[in-house]
Amino acid sequence: MSVIAFMLMLLIVGWCWCRKSGDWVQSVLLSLWICAVYWLNAPNYLSVIPGTEIQSDFFSVPLRLYQQLGQIYVVLSNLLLAMSGVLVGRQWERKKKYRQKEMKHIFDCFVSDATELKIIGRNMKFLLDEKYKGQKEVIEKLGRKAQLLCAVPEDQEMIQLYNDLMNRGIQVRAYSNREGIENLKGQIKTDGHKREIGIFTYKNIEKQEKMFSFLCRKSDTFFDLTELSDGYLVEAVSRQFDRSFRKARNPVIRCIAFDLGGVYLKGDLDDFYKYIADEFQIQIPKKKEDRLNISESMMKGETDIRQYLMEVSDKMNGLKDTDWKKIYKKWENTWSPNDKMKQLLEQLAKDGYEIVAFSNLDQRNGDKYIRESYLPSCCTHYFFSYEKKVCKPTKQAFQEFSKYAKESAGIFFDCQILLIDDQRENISTAAELGWKTICYSNKEPMEKLLKDLRRVGLLEDEIQ
Repeated sequence: MSVIAFMLMLLIVGWCWCRKSGDWVQSVLLSLWICAVYWLNAPNYLSVIPGTEIQSDFFSVPLRLYQQLGQIYVVLSNLLLAMSGVLVGRQWERKKKYRQKEMKHIFDCFVSDATELKIIGRNMKFLLDEKYKGQKEVIEKLGRKAQLLCAVPEDQEMIQLYNDLMNRGIQVRAYSNREGIENLKGQIKTDGHKREIGIFTYKNIEKQEKMFSFLCRKSDTFFDLTELSDGYLVEAVSRQFDRSFRKARNPVIRCIAFDLGGVYLKGDLDDFYKYIADEFQIQIPKKKEDRLNISESMMKGETDIRQYLMEVSDKMNGLKDTDWKKIYKKWENTWSPNDKMKQLLEQLAKDGYEIVAFSNLDQRNGDKYIRESYLPSCCTHYFFSYEKKVCKPTKQAFQEFSKYAKESAGIFFDCQILLIDDQRENISTAAELGWKTICYSNKEPMEKLLKDLRRVGLLEDEIQ
C-alpha cells in the first residue's frame, strides 16, 4: 500500500510539474528526486513508539539508516531537502522561460491566424530550417502583408533567402546599427478580429549548477517571453516598428550601376546634331532613340566622332581642321553632370552602397569625364565600353560587368546589383540575368526616380 501511495505522489508531482515546464523528461527526473528526498526524510516526520516495529519494508529502510547513523543521518537528509528546495525555487523562477522547441510551438500557434505580420530579429535564419516550414508558408501566403525587419546580412545563405522572399512579394528590410534594436526579437500580428498582439523573446544563456546537472538537459539555453495583447503598449511598439521599417534599407542590393548619357548627365545628342546643322548647315541622320550611344565602333574605342560623322555624311569631308576643333569642343561639352543626381548618388554611397558607372561611352568623352571629375566622388569604380570593348545591351556586357562588380564591389550574386538606365533593352537584359532594375530617364522628373528608389528600399519611405 505504501508503494502505491508513493507512486501516486510521484504521478501527482510529475503531472503538476509538467504542466508548468512542458517537459516530461525533466518532470519525471525532478519528481523522482523530490519524492526520494522526502522518503529519506521519513524519520524526521514519523514517530515510532519504542518496542514497536515498522511493518512496511518501504519505510523501514530510512528508519534503519537513522537508527545506525543517528544525528548524522538527520543532518544529511535535511541537507538533501534544502538542496531540493533550492532546485524547485530556481525552476519556478524559470516559469516564463522556454526552450527552443517550446518557442517554435508558441510561434507556430501565434502566426496561424495572422492576417498581417511584422517580424523583427537580427536574422531570419530559422526560415532556412525545415522544422520552421509552417511559419515560412504562412509568411509567403501573407505576401506584402508580411514585413520582416532584420540586420544587414553578411553570409550568402541569408542574402539568397531575403532575395527569394522579396521575389515572392514579402517586404524585407535591414535596419542600421543606429536603430538600437539589434537584440530585439519578436512578432506582431493582426488577427482576424483586427486586434494587434505581440510576442517578444530574448535568448538567455544559463549555466546549471553541477550538483543539479543530472536533473537538467545538457542544453542550457532558454528564451524569455513577453506577451503584449491589444492595447496601448502593443500599439506603441507597432508604431515604432513602422518608423524603423521606413528608415530601413533593402537587405540584398549592395551595388548600384548607373548609366551616364540618359540618367546621370545633362545634355542630349540632339543638341550636338542641332549645332552641326546650325553651324555648318549639315543634317546628320539619327539612327535610333539614344542620347549618347550612336556608334558601336565609337563605344568600343575603335573610332572617334570625326570618323563617324564622315562615314554618315559626305558633306563632313569638306570641313577644315579649325572646324573639327570646334566640333570636338562641342562634342566634349554637350553633356555635363547633373548636380542633383550627383548628390543623390553620393548620399546612397554614405548609406553603404557601392556606386559604379556602367555606360556605353566613346574614349574622348570618357577620358574627359574621368580627368575633370565628372563622376561622383564616391564612384571609384567604373565600367566604360571603350575600355572593356563590350557594349550594352549585349548579354556579354552585363555578364562582364557582373564579374567586375563581384571583384571590385565585394558582392556575391547578380541580384545584389541595381541598374538605373533609360534604355528598355538594357533593363530587359539586366532583369533576365537577375539584376534589380529601375528604368529612368533624366528627361523625367527626379521625383519619379526617388519614388522608385523608395519602392526597392534604397531610400527612406515617406510617411504615409
